[in-house]
Parts: sequence; structure tokens; C-alpha cells
Amino acid sequence: MDADKSINILNRLLTVELRSLPQYLVSTAFWADHDDEKAVQTVVRIAEDQRTMANRISQLIEKREGAVVVGEFPMEYTDLHFLALDYLIKRLIAAQRRDIGVIRRSIEQLEDDEEARELAEEILGCEQAHLEALEELVAQPT
Repeated sequence: MDADKSINILNRLLTVELRSLPQYLVSTAFWADHDDEKAVQTVVRIAEDQRTMANRISQLIEKREGAVVVGEFPMEYTDLHFLALDYLIKRLIAAQRRDIGVIRRSIEQLEDDEEARELAEEILGCEQAHLEALEELVAQPT
């Protein structure tokens, strides 16, 4: 696989991880009730895991002497300031599903780059676990 193509795909994965909705929410103000403690912890843990994966992606890009390009948060996130976390959970689930789709497509495109593909597969597993954690929050009785 062309080295530049792999680096572009890795940068796309980096953007998925660092410009996700959980990343946006932990960097801004969202409203959470005292009953939302588990949800707050879940979102914070997801953001922490994503930063860890982003560091690994960045290291691989730098190892390959590529430029690390993070990208911007989607403009649609700017409308989410100060919204209640219980409302945002469904938005988080939808965004998580979209990101998982991007990761799956990236894995397919990395078929000839074993090292990058294995990292992308690990990211996919992590993000699928995050989706399950978010879905559990919706399934809980209030």
C-alpha cells in the first residue's frame, strides 16, 4: 500500500478519535443531573480511551515520518452547548455508530498495511465497547 494513503487513513482515524462527540462534550459545558453520574463517567471514560488511541495513531504516523493532521470538530456540535446529558445520550449513540462505520471502511482500505490495520481493528473493538456502554445507559430504567 502507498505510504501516503496509509497516513491519510490513519489521520482520518485520528480525527474520528480526537474530534468525536465525547471529546467535544468533555471540552465544553454540558448539563448533568446528580442522577447522571454513571453517564458522566461513561462519557469521560470514552474520551480518555479515545485520547489513548489517538496517541497510538499519532505515534504510528510519526514513526512513518508523516504529518499528524487532526481536523476540526463538526460544526453541528456547536449547537450542543449546555444541553442535558440525558438528552445527548441518543446523539452520542448515533455519532458512535457513524464513527464505527468510518473505522470499518478504514480497516478495509488498510488491507495491505498489517500494522495500521491491526491498530484500526483494535480501535474498532474499543469503539464498539463504547457503543455498548452508551446503549446500556439508555436501557437502564430511570
